[in-house]
Amino acid sequence: MRQRWFTATAFATILMLALTATAAAGGWATVEMDKPVTRIEVDQEMTLDFMLLQHGVTPADWPKTYFEATNTETGETMRVDATPGAEAGRWTVDVAFASAGTWNWAIKTEELMVEGDFPTLEVVGNAAVVSNTGGVTETQLTAAVTSATEPLEKQISSMVGEMDVLQKQVTNLAGERDTLQKQIMNLEAAQAEQVAQPESTGASWWVAALAGAFAALIVGGAGAILAVRHGLIRTPELRTASA
Repeated sequence: MRQRWFTATAFATILMLALTATAAAGGWATVEMDKPVTRIEVDQEMTLDFMLLQHGVTPADWPKTYFEATNTETGETMRVDATPGAEAGRWTVDVAFASAGTWNWAIKTEELMVEGDFPTLEVVGNAAVVSNTGGVTETQLTAAVTSATEPLEKQISSMVGEMDVLQKQVTNLAGERDTLQKQIMNLEAAQAEQVAQPESTGASWWVAALAGAFAALIVGGAGAILAVRHGLIRTPELRTASA
């Protein structure tokens, strides 16, 4: 128990000495970015220009200044050394992200504690599919999409077949309708022709005249017989020779 306590105490003492040495060497510095960036595409090179100011005032040229970032989703880390510029305290670093996701980043040195405003970077691109789907590959995504769309394709194919059958039925019904319309038109035309032309008696004009004369003769003979019977017409008496 005492040995553990002694080890912990020694570690804390060493840490305090290290912090004291750092403070004595220069303490802390601030970073002022020339142009803030919050969004970038995968594999797109980005140049960051910044000023490193010791105690927030004096430009600092510390030899071990670098860019460090961590992907919050995958835990991937990257580090890129910065290049000093033409004037004191001026630095430049070129970075490119190999994977998409949300990245936390900062400018650091091995001698100074650096403070600054480092907004989260959103890295987007083709690799974002893998990052946001928990490592699912393109082949797996394609298989999943195919599995989801096959039932829909079958339903669409079945509906297309049913539509073809219905179209044929509609075509047949339209043909029957046209046939019925023609029959109705023919019947109407025949009826109109019958109304326009009177029915034929089947006898010529002279037959009709002969029949009329015969009827008149019968009527006249009947009238004469009736007149004789009623005494309207006297017939001459026939004389018989005496024996």
